[in-house]
Amino acid sequence: MLSFQQLALTICKRLDKRLIVKIPYINHKVTFIMKITVWLFVLFVGIDCGIAEAPLRKKFPETADLVQKFDLLMSRMAFLEDTVQQQTTKITSLEKGQQILNDQIIVLKRDNDVLLKRVLECKTDCNTNVIKNETRSKEHENSKTDFVLRLGNQNKTTHTIEDKHRSNIKNVPLTNLATNATKLRIGNRRATAAGNIAFSAFLDHETAMGNAGVVKYNVLLSNDGNGYNTFTGVFTVPVTGVYFFTFTLNINNKFASVRLVKDGQTLAAAVAESIDSVSSHRHESSSNTVIVHATAGQSVWVESFYYGSSTLWSGSSYPVNTFSGFLLFS
Repeated sequence: MLSFQQLALTICKRLDKRLIVKIPYINHKVTFIMKITVWLFVLFVGIDCGIAEAPLRKKFPETADLVQKFDLLMSRMAFLEDTVQQQTTKITSLEKGQQILNDQIIVLKRDNDVLLKRVLECKTDCNTNVIKNETRSKEHENSKTDFVLRLGNQNKTTHTIEDKHRSNIKNVPLTNLATNATKLRIGNRRATAAGNIAFSAFLDHETAMGNAGVVKYNVLLSNDGNGYNTFTGVFTVPVTGVYFFTFTLNINNKFASVRLVKDGQTLAAAVAESIDSVSSHRHESSSNTVIVHATAGQSVWVESFYYGSSTLWSGSSYPVNTFSGFLLFS
């Protein structure tokens, strides 16, 4: 048995459940108006709680259709609610994905800033190295120019001395020339017998190891016997005997080594390596000494044989790269 009062209560409960609980944004006034409309419908018909469903269907056959339509509407509303719930879930998932992408974008921006900083640092280092190389090239060119000028001045001085000697020889009698030549030979023998063959030279400027080859110690401290040549860096043995040779190596960075050579034969070597790989002004020194037999006419020199970007560090006020030798006995 279904009364209009029960029907009205059922409709109102479904309205409360669907419109208020499931769809909270429906206006409460609308729900209230719909409830009043249902109760007015019940009062207007004038059927009390005891009327059976069958008479009710006979007297008001459209009521069953209304209930059926109402249930159909409620089913559709439930379907729409499920659809809304699914869409809400998808939106939530998309929002989470967007947050993850935003975090990844922040990390990528940070990495990009780090890479840009490294690129700028590399660019600065490259510019600094270019400036250093240009400076070294200019210094090398200046050294080459000074060498050419000194060589030219020495040639002029040599020619002047030769001309002077020629003029003096013309004015000296032949008997005096023979006497002087004999005295000179005797003096040389006495000097050789006394062991007066010795030299010592140093480098008065910085030289890049890559441009060194034979190290030319260009400033003489002594050169008894005239065996050492400052322009070639080679000592030519004037008298056969046993000689004492010593040399020093001083660099301002990185790693370098030099060796003492006699006619292509390595006699000794010196190695200097900077422990501090960061500083470009770390000075390191090394040296070596040998006692060796040499034949008259042989050549002895110091040359670089393994090096990086090192520089021979020396100067007139700090002669730390030196080459010396003397005759012990013949």
